[in-house]
Amino acid sequence: MTGLIPDTTYYVRAYASNSNGINYGNELSFTTTNMVGTVPCTIADNKLQLVGLNNNYIYNSVIFTTSSGSLIVGDVGFTASGSGSDLRIEFDIIPETGIYQTANIDVNIPNGKCIVNGTFFNQGYRAAAGHDVYVEKMSDGVYRMSFCDVPFGTGDPSFSSFNADANLSN
Repeated sequence: MTGLIPDTTYYVRAYASNSNGINYGNELSFTTTNMVGTVPCTIADNKLQLVGLNNNYIYNSVIFTTSSGSLIVGDVGFTASGSGSDLRIEFDIIPETGIYQTANIDVNIPNGKCIVNGTFFNQGYRAAAGHDVYVEKMSDGVYRMSFCDVPFGTGDPSFSSFNADANLSN
């Protein structure tokens, strides 16, 4: 299930309906947690590390903000900027705490997924699909987003591909 709110109790009940009437099952409940999961790499706060591009370049003191424009397909975006480069993480809805998978850039972003793209050294790059982005919603408009070993490329073999790790918060 996606779109559930952390630390919230939900109640569910199955039912069956046919020409004889409606029968209801037992009511069950569960409470969501506020856990993102364990991010599988360790990187300091507000750093973006590009492994395999320009001698493993590290952006220190990255500024991470909510984006309102310049989005490719998402309705909600976040931009990490530093040293003349940027990284964008886009969602189709306001993200909640959870693990989202990177998707291909398309007309719309599937539920539970995000796209990650950016400009590094004046060249546009995008993250490969199927990799985890860990999102922790700390309060309204305040987030921590992390990912590890996500491959980026351009689709153009004349440009280097690389992997990236990030730990970003605003």
